[in-house]
Amino acid sequence: MKVYSVFHLNLAFSSIEEEDRSIVIEKCYWPILRLIQSGYPLAIEMTGYTLETIQEIDPNWVDEFARLLKEEKTELVGSGYVQMIAPLAPPQVTEQNLEMGNRVYARLLGVVPRVALVNEQAYSPGLVPLYKKAGYSCLIMDWAEPSKDHPEWDPSWMRSVQKVAGEGEEIGLLWSDAITFQKFQRCAHGEIELEEYLDFLTLQLERGGSCLPLYTSDGEVFDYRPGRYAQEAMDRDLSEWEVVESLFAMVAGLDAVTFKLPSQIIAQTVFPETALRLESAQTPIPVKKQKKYNVLRWAVTGRDDLKLNTLCWRWYETLATQTQVSEAEWRRLLLVWSSDLRTHITQKRWDKLGRMLPAVKQLELPNKKAVQSDALFPEDVVVTRRGPVIDIDTPAGYMRLNANRGLAIRAFGRKIEGQRETSLLGTIAHGFYEDISFGADFYSGHFVAEPASSAKLTDLVKVEPEILWDEASRSVIVCAEMYISFMGKIRKEVCFQVEDLCVDVRYDGDGLVRYQDGVLRFATLTLNPTAFDPNSLYYACHNGGRDLQYHSLSHPLQTVRIVNHGAAVSRLVTASTGLGMTQGFLLLGDQDKAIKLTVERAHVAGVGQIHCEPVRESYFCRATVSLREWDETSRNEPDTVIGEYQDVMLSYKFNLL
Repeated sequence: MKVYSVFHLNLAFSSIEEEDRSIVIEKCYWPILRLIQSGYPLAIEMTGYTLETIQEIDPNWVDEFARLLKEEKTELVGSGYVQMIAPLAPPQVTEQNLEMGNRVYARLLGVVPRVALVNEQAYSPGLVPLYKKAGYSCLIMDWAEPSKDHPEWDPSWMRSVQKVAGEGEEIGLLWSDAITFQKFQRCAHGEIELEEYLDFLTLQLERGGSCLPLYTSDGEVFDYRPGRYAQEAMDRDLSEWEVVESLFAMVAGLDAVTFKLPSQIIAQTVFPETALRLESAQTPIPVKKQKKYNVLRWAVTGRDDLKLNTLCWRWYETLATQTQVSEAEWRRLLLVWSSDLRTHITQKRWDKLGRMLPAVKQLELPNKKAVQSDALFPEDVVVTRRGPVIDIDTPAGYMRLNANRGLAIRAFGRKIEGQRETSLLGTIAHGFYEDISFGADFYSGHFVAEPASSAKLTDLVKVEPEILWDEASRSVIVCAEMYISFMGKIRKEVCFQVEDLCVDVRYDGDGLVRYQDGVLRFATLTLNPTAFDPNSLYYACHNGGRDLQYHSLSHPLQTVRIVNHGAAVSRLVTASTGLGMTQGFLLLGDQDKAIKLTVERAHVAGVGQIHCEPVRESYFCRATVSLREWDETSRNEPDTVIGEYQDVMLSYKFNLL
């Protein structure tokens, strides 16, 4: 069995203060080089930013690493200039990140790596062509999350080289493994006995395969603690690096084991014919370790991931309009898009971040308020009201709103030869499902807020609407004001664009997205289950790549597949995953028709979520956009370092396709 180890070095680690970086190099990074000098072929993965920072603080370390690379005693595993969550960013930014990282590697080390560790192990198939374009021939990705959703995989594949497919291309694949590296860490930290670790390792070897990831994780956790959790305390009288060396010596002494570098294993491998798909409908963006480490921790939790990501998107879209962008400007954007700013970032570094953003905060958004007029409705646009129900009829389609429920959409559909077709989305009334678990009304076009310390809030309140015609946009505009608890006064506008079969829902009210400790989801789209074929039901969006990523929601043995991205993982972690929506939309439909849900990333960079499950002979299927979730990185109080929410435009569109 070939065994390999990759130490992940990251001086941008969220909870490491800048003044402690020299300590980390001395206590953590030099011991790794000494292990390599002793004859252990260990790989090192780091960002270009970390390498530059080491060069500034301790150039001797960089010189020694370069010497060991030249002598082929170690290997550089690539990362990019910074760690960033590529499935949440546009592909152009990921390309810049990988290319800039390669330039730093070549300048300071004289090499360009061919094996890359996926940043934070957050993967989507759209990344495959981006890494290949940057010159990589193999990725390292965590086994645990993808394998959980692929029970058809042979468990021995974790101990063998594979291929992974994405967007019509394939690339080599080596595994990291959360269980394996956690066992190694626990033994080094004295949490488990050497005998227990040896029993575990023996079991892995007996299970067969060609190669095993021995250690594929942080280099800053031995003889040092980054300081995220109280339980990270350590016994300073014990050198953990001595324990690490003894573990490597023990493994090297086993007859059935050979130490290899990742590229050596790749070079000696005949790849399997079939490439794997790591993503699934349940987990479109697999991430490292346990389910609590899902993509939402960098999207809509943290100190204020929502605003920070929105600012990054706004910044990127400004750069994208320029004919030339300097490397320094790309560098600034990449540093702000770094994943380390979105988890356990220290107060000092967070305050410094605030000083990097003035240009972004000054960007202007379109006017929130719709252009309105008192023009008369065209003859072919008929608006009627019967009690709380507002009916809008046009030659192409129709829409029905409920004024008793905050202008929630009761029905939205097409018309053919003057006749209404079945509504595609809207409200599923209480009593539709013969299952008490679904004994409620399920609306469309509303939001739900679940603060941790108070009752659920929605905009499903009784309103007195105003109905107007806007000639410029050829839209019927139904608007109303409402007052919702601590959110204050909110203005909601539902604009039915009659030419395009599109409804545009807009909110004006800073209190809606102002910080709160809990969950906030909006842009709710509830499918009419009688209008869509469950045998071809799907959802699709972009997750950091250039192509749409499609996922089937059909199931051979039941009505539909069970998918619930918004399901809580635990009391502390409010959801399990999400969709990057990096082109600003997601699709939900079947082989004949679809609904497009659009939320501009530069207006508010939320994440999509799908909830689909069978309900007896029928099914329930809904999409929503989360603006805030909760996990252990979330803060208990507002933080205004990166600005208030006055310039966030909260709107979305539903298009019938």
